[in-house]
Amino acid sequence: MDIENIKIQVKTFFGLEEVLADELKKLGGREVEIKNRAVNCEGDLGFLYKINYSCRTALKILVPILTFKAWDENRFYDKIFDFPWEQIMSVDQTFAIDATVYSERFMHSQFMSLKMKDAIVDYFKFKYRKRPDVDAKNPQIKLHLHIDRELVTISLDSSGDALFKRGYRKEQDRK
Repeated sequence: MDIENIKIQVKTFFGLEEVLADELKKLGGREVEIKNRAVNCEGDLGFLYKINYSCRTALKILVPILTFKAWDENRFYDKIFDFPWEQIMSVDQTFAIDATVYSERFMHSQFMSLKMKDAIVDYFKFKYRKRPDVDAKNPQIKLHLHIDRELVTISLDSSGDALFKRGYRKEQDRK
């Protein structure tokens, strides 16, 4: 991954896309493009950190790492298995997957998440004879699976919990 030119997708609520686009431009985003409930842009690693910390209208900040078309579960599994996962995570790190699926071919997001998990685990078992663990509550690496018909996009979730939860209940925690 080129840390000087990272493609980024920033999720937001419907209707806030233009506000988010202006915010990203002011923070230094390049190639800002408004989508439905999201804004795509580019920036360096420092920009990625900055928007995670400063962006007020963002819900999640995703960095796409793999995009492909899949017409069945076997192709889906094979494309994920063939990806060089050691460039993203180590076998000793925990991971979790959340999924959004809009497809007539792939009906269940939970099933597709499990299929993706199997491909990643099998990749590490095949290559290193060891498997990474899944930690649904506090993963070290959080991945996002998005399927739109047959177009599959896998992204790193750079923000973890939804960004609107930053500082959530801090006042109560101090008591």
